[in-house]
Amino acid sequence: MSKIPNVIWKTLLFTGLISFASCKGKNQQTAEASGKHKVIHPIVTDTTYLTEYVAEINSVQNIEIRSRVRGYIQQILVDEGSYVKEGQILFKLSSRIFQEELLKAKSQLKSAEAE
Repeated sequence: MSKIPNVIWKTLLFTGLISFASCKGKNQQTAEASGKHKVIHPIVTDTTYLTEYVAEINSVQNIEIRSRVRGYIQQILVDEGSYVKEGQILFKLSSRIFQEELLKAKSQLKSAEAE
C-alpha cells in the first residue's frame, strides 16, 4: 500500500469514530431534555428608580424686597423659595422703635397743646 491511501484510511476511521461518539451524546441529551422542568411566571409590579444629580437651580424672576419703614426683623413668616400671595405677611418687625416714636409724638403733641 502506498502512503496516501493509508492516510485516507486513518482519516476516515477517525472521522467515523468521532461521528459515532457525537451521536451517542445527542441521544443522552435529548433524553434529559424530555424531562419535566419548573416554570416560573414573572410578576409585574411598578418600580421607582431614583437617580441623584448635582445641579444648580436658578429662579426665573428675582424680586428685591425692601421695607417701607425702618426697623429690625423679629420673625420671618415664610420659607425661602416658597410661593407667596399678594398681601401675604412675610416678616414681623420689632415694634420697640415704633413705640418709642409714638411716645415721642405724644409728648410733642402735649407740649404743643400746652402752649
